[in-house]
Amino acid sequence: MQQHPTQSPKFQLMGLPQFKLDPLLTLPVLQLFILSV
Repeated sequence: MQQHPTQSPKFQLMGLPQFKLDPLLTLPVLQLFILSV
């Protein structure tokens, strides 16, 4: 797995593969992630 500069530990915790596989599922998760920050 190659590490990208934009790949933060929090994103790794969420799971980048799922982000690419399930965009509809990660949309609400992304909103919660932005709100939590």
